[in-house]
Amino acid sequence: MTLPRRGAVAALDIGSHTAGLTVARRMGERLVVDHDALRFTRLGEGLEIGGALGQGAIQRTVEAVADLLATDAIQGVSSIVAAITSPGRRARNMDCLVDALVALGCAAQVISGEEEAKLTWEGVFTI
Repeated sequence: MTLPRRGAVAALDIGSHTAGLTVARRMGERLVVDHDALRFTRLGEGLEIGGALGQGAIQRTVEAVADLLATDAIQGVSSIVAAITSPGRRARNMDCLVDALVALGCAAQVISGEEEAKLTWEGVFTI
C-alpha cells in the first residue's frame, strides 16, 4: 500500500454486519487515525438461506453509508476507497447494492477474500 504524501484518506468497509469508515492522515511513515465510525447494517441477514441480499438489508446499508459519508470528517480527504467484503462475494444480487451505492455517489467495489486479507495485514502494520 502506498501512503499518500499529504492530506487525509478515507476507507469505507462494507461487510456482513457493519459498514465502517476510517479517516487517516500521514505522519512520517505511518497513518494516524483521525476518525473511526461504525454502523450496524446486518447486510448478510438471510444471505445463507436464499443466496440473495434482502431489500431491507440493502436499504439499511445504503442509509448507513450515506450517514457515514455525510460526516464532516471526510471534508478535505484526498481519496475515498470503498470495499464490499464477504457478502459481495456470495450474493447473487450484489449488483442491486452496488447500483444503489453508485446512485449515492459511492463507487464501492467487491474485493476478493485474498485482497481483504492482504489489506487487513497491511493495515495492522501501517497504523
